[in-house]
Amino acid sequence: MQQIGRRGQIKEGTARKDLETLRAALKFYHEEQPLSALPIVKLPGKPGRREEWLTRKQAAALIWAAWRNPEAKHLARFALIIFYSGTRPGAVLKLQWQASMQGGWVDLDNNKLYRRGENEQETKKKRTPAPIHKHLIPHLHRWRKSDRKAGINYVIHYEGKPVNKLRRSWRTACNTAKLSQKILPHTGSHTAATWLMQAGVSPWEAAGY
Repeated sequence: MQQIGRRGQIKEGTARKDLETLRAALKFYHEEQPLSALPIVKLPGKPGRREEWLTRKQAAALIWAAWRNPEAKHLARFALIIFYSGTRPGAVLKLQWQASMQGGWVDLDNNKLYRRGENEQETKKKRTPAPIHKHLIPHLHRWRKSDRKAGINYVIHYEGKPVNKLRRSWRTACNTAKLSQKILPHTGSHTAATWLMQAGVSPWEAAGY
């Protein structure tokens, strides 16, 4: 954690994740080629739960900041999808306009969002299909029309190429919108869930969505 990475000093959560990967790799190797002694990898404590979420005013400020920046219009799309669907950031970035093996896709004929590719393994995150929010549908139709003209199949793209991670564009938009440094892409999922709870939706229905 004393090391300095590309985004500053390594945080406890990052260190823990890397050590978990190391532990899993050692265990996998031990199963294939038994070691005389399996090293014990000690992990730092789990970081506290992230509970940040955005008000509608803050979410609007973030989207507006992204849209006004010519280098970050893809972020405006990302934010709208994550706020209206609660989909996790990684799944949103993989979305395509037609059925895919590697990621989810947008079915505008049936107004359904498929969040897992046909070849992707099911995980505890589930990524079940979900109905598309009525306020998101017009945006998706407009984006698909323009992307099809340009021959682009990824919903979130920069200069026609898929976006793997949101780094500088996200932080720049948050700074412009005067949002806390604690606001991360995953905050969008928390925000969607919080809005559902505030609207009186049952936890069971919200979890399914």
